[in-house]
Amino acid sequence: MKHHRFEADYPNQLWQGDARDGIPLPNPDNPKKNKKTYLFAWIDDFSRKIMYDKYYWDEKLPRMENCFRHAVSRWGIPEKIYCDYPEKKQMPKFIRFFFPGKEIALKTSA
Repeated sequence: MKHHRFEADYPNQLWQGDARDGIPLPNPDNPKKNKKTYLFAWIDDFSRKIMYDKYYWDEKLPRMENCFRHAVSRWGIPEKIYCDYPEKKQMPKFIRFFFPGKEIALKTSA
């Protein structure tokens, strides 16, 4: 089996975005109970620098978009991005906004 190289040659060439389970925090609706959070982050593949990350109360797609917008506003638009999005049919619309006219390839986890 042939393995392809998957790494950036210079900064801002490729960002990787993902979400994961976060820490439980006091629930704003019910302070006596904790509520699960989710950490969204964008990382520069070359330097492994965290371009932006933030905890959110749910794992919905607009959170990834919000996180990406913050990263872009500070560091500029990367040449490529990588997300292991679960369904190609529901590809994030913000990708087409930042990369108009480009063919986007997403790796699905399904």
